Amino acid sequence: MQGGGFRDRTPEYEEVGAAVVGASFDTVEAQKQFADDQGFPYRLLADTTKEMGRAYGATQEEKPWPARITYLIDPEGT
Repeated sequence: MQGGGFRDRTPEYEEVGAAVVGASFDTVEAQKQFADDQGFPYRLLADTTKEMGRAYGATQEEKPWPARITYLIDPEGT
């Protein structure tokens, strides 16, 4: 699982000043449940309008399930 790999490496990313942020088109409640179930130490954003996903070219409009995307943001914000 992509999110699990990021979860397991979060301390390494934090050491170099990077941040991990997950995003999905799920609701806030669904995101919280998923994060709790998976033990994610990083934020999961609820992009219910798909605005962020579209901006990053990461939507799965043709698929019936929500896209789950993880972003690694470096200290410069990239």
